[in-house]
Amino acid sequence: LELTRVSRIKNPYTEILVKEMVDEALANCDFKIQEANSRVIIDDYLPRIVCDRIKTTIIFTNLIGNAVKYSAKKNPQGGEIHIGHSRIKGVYEFYVKDNGIGILP
Repeated sequence: LELTRVSRIKNPYTEILVKEMVDEALANCDFKIQEANSRVIIDDYLPRIVCDRIKTTIIFTNLIGNAVKYSAKKNPQGGEIHIGHSRIKGVYEFYVKDNGIGILP
């Protein structure tokens, strides 16, 4: 919902390290992460991309928040969240994975 609200605003595209946006998103979710005793693992390397920093940070914040929420449901002692990427045919694909309840096939 928040993303649809800010989507009306045209923010400039800038070159940025994805790690900077992930760090900001983690700071936004810090209370939830601490409360759920979640462990966050980030790939050693996250690339530099050109994007709308504000909207992309919101996406990472939402994905991390959901990962914390759903991994905590399955792992009350603390879930595990992995943030990384792969490069497929010259395009970066980012992911936020957790060891939570998952989705049935």
